[in-house]
Amino acid sequence: MSSSEIDNLIRCKCHWENLPQHAKQVLGNSKKEYESAVLTYSLRNQLRFRGSLVKHVFKEEKKYYENMLHYSRQHLMVYPYHLSDVIVKGLKVTPFQYYIEMVDEILSQERSYDSLPNFTAADCLRLLGIGRNQYIDLINQCKASKRMFLWSTVNRKSLLPVKPLGVQIDTWWIVNVGFVSVQDIKDCTAEEKKIIDTLIDGGPLRAGEADRDSLLSLHSIGLVYFDVPVNEGDCFSIPPLQGFVMNRVLGDYMETLLYKISVSMDEKTTVSELAILLNIDVSDAQNAISLFCRLGFAKKKKFEDPSMRLHYSWKSNSLPFEGSFEEAEFLLSELDTALAQLSSPKRSMTLESMSNGISFDEGKSTIAGRKIAFLFDSTLTAYLMMGNLSSGLKTHAVTMFEVGKLTSESTGSLLDELDKIQWEDGEGEAKRYYEHAYNLKKCIQFFLNESSLRREGLDTVELDLVHYASLKSLDRSAALRLLRKNYYMIFSMAPLDCNAGVLKSLSLPHFGPPSPEFCSPWLKLFIYNQLGCGPPSVLFPKGTKVRKLPETLLPYERLLVTFWGQNSNAVPIQNALVTILEGLCFGAVFVQGYSKEAVVMEKQVALPLVELEDENQLKAVKKLNQVVDLTFICGYLTLINSPVEKTPEIHDGQQITASGDNIRIHSIESCNQIQETEKHGTHKQEWEIFSLDFGIPLFDQELNSQIFRGLNQNALLSEEKSAKAMEYMYNLHDKVSVFIKKFKSANPEVNRIENKLSSQPTPPTRIISFFDGQMRESYYE
Repeated sequence: MSSSEIDNLIRCKCHWENLPQHAKQVLGNSKKEYESAVLTYSLRNQLRFRGSLVKHVFKEEKKYYENMLHYSRQHLMVYPYHLSDVIVKGLKVTPFQYYIEMVDEILSQERSYDSLPNFTAADCLRLLGIGRNQYIDLINQCKASKRMFLWSTVNRKSLLPVKPLGVQIDTWWIVNVGFVSVQDIKDCTAEEKKIIDTLIDGGPLRAGEADRDSLLSLHSIGLVYFDVPVNEGDCFSIPPLQGFVMNRVLGDYMETLLYKISVSMDEKTTVSELAILLNIDVSDAQNAISLFCRLGFAKKKKFEDPSMRLHYSWKSNSLPFEGSFEEAEFLLSELDTALAQLSSPKRSMTLESMSNGISFDEGKSTIAGRKIAFLFDSTLTAYLMMGNLSSGLKTHAVTMFEVGKLTSESTGSLLDELDKIQWEDGEGEAKRYYEHAYNLKKCIQFFLNESSLRREGLDTVELDLVHYASLKSLDRSAALRLLRKNYYMIFSMAPLDCNAGVLKSLSLPHFGPPSPEFCSPWLKLFIYNQLGCGPPSVLFPKGTKVRKLPETLLPYERLLVTFWGQNSNAVPIQNALVTILEGLCFGAVFVQGYSKEAVVMEKQVALPLVELEDENQLKAVKKLNQVVDLTFICGYLTLINSPVEKTPEIHDGQQITASGDNIRIHSIESCNQIQETEKHGTHKQEWEIFSLDFGIPLFDQELNSQIFRGLNQNALLSEEKSAKAMEYMYNLHDKVSVFIKKFKSANPEVNRIENKLSSQPTPPTRIISFFDGQMRESYYE
């Protein structure tokens, strides 16, 4: 039994006497050990004392809440707003005081600003006005005071704010009286005293019924606090983020829940439906959404209450957010990592499977979704963020990365920002940033305007941009329920970051990789095996002792090396063996012959294929189309030039040659000139299939446009054709699965691992190689 199973027993309020015997054995048959686990779990999850199991193992309620505040501060957690009635009134600790103590503590330890988790940092910015730059200035002042022997708690706290900022509130929030002393009342204005008297005599009231400025003044001195009520039938949406701080992910219970909620929240989904979707308690969903609204990251839909008499002070515009959005300049380390890994836009991927135990035949039922989803990875957000394309675009990039979704409500504003970009020809990274932004714009416009994407009863197309990685925060069944509920068709960005997740068994049209294996070396080997041709390739399982390179790879100047779960890199053959051995310490390694010359010639062929004409298509593409129906696939092929020592081939009076990004047909008259330059058996460049990627690429404008033309010409987005495409992908997946099973181990431990939710496809258990047109199991000394 794992710790998570013990936690589940605590969550179900299971007393020691009722614990299963095996659970007691895990706890050493110690009741005190279980009580300690109950207390730790309750503090970690900020549970209310009354109504939870902790009440039966810890008798002092006030002491429990004091311990909780201490634990939460030490672990840099968000203030427990759902317990404000006991924390503010009973312990006299406001959110402002809580965060002042927290910031003071990390200043005393000289910890970096990045030590604050995202939502905690956002709340500190909202209440204290302390963002990254302000914190750096504070810590520099503290260090200067320390050097001058002036370091003390008093000096440090004197640098911090003495009252909270004028926070943004809404009319439907509930105002509660805090801890009020006689002296506090004496210093209040007449309007403020009136509000306090109303709260004491009549209980809580809605913020819109009182003078807004007076409420904010009372809040700044801690005499009132706000509840953000969330009802089961309410709907909420998340607009582009303002005031979000991109630091780090801590992974505590509330933060984890917030990320699950953010990617699942939809303006047409009620709170109770959301709780069912995620299989969580409604109260947990309410607390998380309440915090989202408090931070200004979520908005309530269709709030109308005719019984509320709105105070005249609310008729002006809402109070603007006073924090600085300079925080958006600082990306999470994940974005930096994504940029560092983008040495080549064409690469082999390994992605998370969320398909444990689900058959491909599952759930071919009526699709209730009303939208289209475009699934992207952190590569795209990195480009939009780092490209310095426009300031407003960064806001959307932060939202896409952190929330995990940009909803249809915000698609228009994203297009407006993309329209503001001054498109220009660039080089290197700058060109790549522009390419991705430009092609994203074209994709969105295509989805919104393509008539064949509209379904019965839908006059317009609605589009959500969904971050692949955010789906990993959900369990498999919840992710599938979310996608099925909200969408009727899904497209994927191509190629995908190796850390993204792929959902199998969607039971709705998905123009992208159907499983992790389709983004791994397995697919390449499957294709090479089907065609009987391809570059020499070797797949080494983890821990293989390789003393020398296979002879089939020795003619190559560079090898393409792919560590399992990472992107591919071209490595000089002189360094390849060391690189391979390093990678085999951590996982499987896939090695391919890549280049016999200094320059590698590659070409992308858009899919779905339109009508194939012999004179315009390479022999390898036509051969692949005979075993894999390329008219049903949305994506692209990557072809590579392989030097072959032979004379040019003549077909029906014409010769087919390829150079750079173009396929050229030479007439018989021009062959003499070609043969003259290639005499004495010089090299002829022959195209061969190198890889197949599923989805819509954003790195090349022409390729992007060709794919959309192919989708239209093949009518692949119509209901009839998209259903056939889905069925075809089921069958193709089965074929790839059968191929992989030939090389799977009978080791039960390996099979057990495969049946778990994994971020990677099935790893190999023996050496598998492809050369001379044949797949074989082999071992190299």
